[in-house]
Amino acid sequence: MKDNSIIIIGAGFAGLSAGIYARMNGYNTQIFEMHDSPGGLCTAWKRKGYTIDGCIHWLVGSSPRSGMYRYWEEVGIARGREFINMDEYMRYESADGRTIIFYANVDRLEKHLMEFSPQDAKPIRDLIQGIRMCLGFDQPSESDPLLKRLQKILKLGLILVTRGREMRKWMNLSVAEFVMRFKDPVLREALREMWFPEFSMFFMLFTFAYLHNRNAGYPIGGSLPMSLAMARRYTDLGGIIHYDRRVEKILVKEDKAVGIRLADGSEHRSGQVISAADGHTTIFKMLEGKYVDKKTREPYEKWPVFQPLLFVGVGVNRSFADEAQNSLRHEFPSTPADGNRVCSAEQNTGPHF
Repeated sequence: MKDNSIIIIGAGFAGLSAGIYARMNGYNTQIFEMHDSPGGLCTAWKRKGYTIDGCIHWLVGSSPRSGMYRYWEEVGIARGREFINMDEYMRYESADGRTIIFYANVDRLEKHLMEFSPQDAKPIRDLIQGIRMCLGFDQPSESDPLLKRLQKILKLGLILVTRGREMRKWMNLSVAEFVMRFKDPVLREALREMWFPEFSMFFMLFTFAYLHNRNAGYPIGGSLPMSLAMARRYTDLGGIIHYDRRVEKILVKEDKAVGIRLADGSEHRSGQVISAADGHTTIFKMLEGKYVDKKTREPYEKWPVFQPLLFVGVGVNRSFADEAQNSLRHEFPSTPADGNRVCSAEQNTGPHF
């Protein structure tokens, strides 16, 4: 009889999702998590009455009209959760006192950028055109009537056929390359700081398209409630999570994963093993680097290392209900003594936060 048991390493979003869908399809599953709570990087901390959120700013697929929404329902995130759609994505305040507002609405964004820097009309129009290209790029929702679903599918196909070359152009263009088209130094720096310079412009376009469609709302409560909701969904389906259980080795027999060994020396067997830990730990530590070919090794040895980030959370004992709510942050130049070009304050403003 086939062993339908699965051991999953890690209770982050990937591990919890694997466990949920495995349980929905009749598999017996256990998740082994090295920390004392679920969610992995999608988490938050309570400090003296303040919530310091370490992850979520917006959730793509937050609109019930979106085809992605049903996935959030299935894994338990969307059920009973309120989403706030911001009017702004980010503000950038320059040293000369000018402020750029990156509005979520693409028409309002275009008008503001044109007024801010008329000399950059050409790249601004290119940016807006790229965002508008992505507006209709969403899978149909199961709640849509059949005719509407068919219309959305046909529209997606038409976009791919007619705009394929343009999409590839944006995919191959980095943020750092695109911002050099702007003459205004403040606008150029704001766009550069808004996104990772080495990232493709395609991701920026889609982000603004989702914001315009009100399909990237902020989930009230932030990261940790989402993670806890997924864990509840998984355990309600009969799944088991073992916390404070670090996996040190994936057991292999005849080139097939058959179980795991924990840091305490205990071993657990299963028909299949899914590692939702990071790739390097899985490949080079848990599997001891025994199953690595040239293609697998290349990213870890030759790709540039991602620039590290330092996250500092500061709680301010006052209401920000009178301040503009935005999805990401308010950026401003730091003092020369800091040695940094830009500081950013991530805002969780208003009565809902």
